[in-house]
Amino acid sequence: MSELGAAGRSGIVRIERERAKKQLVVARGAAVFAESSLPEEHLARVMSGMGLLPRAKIAEVGSLMKSGKTSEEAIWS
Repeated sequence: MSELGAAGRSGIVRIERERAKKQLVVARGAAVFAESSLPEEHLARVMSGMGLLPRAKIAEVGSLMKSGKTSEEAIWS
């Protein structure tokens, strides 16, 4: 993985272990997108923990995602 960043390369790294599935997208050596199937690592929960999203909005984000929106679309709507 460090080879992608050091060389300024692009690629997708996928990791699957038991019930956890994770993905990291690197473009020109910089991480541009990451996702995880673990609820505790969901973008809305991470942002809430960092104080960037009100905790009360997590349920709303979940509902919007069930209606077909991506996590980013749901968070910023």
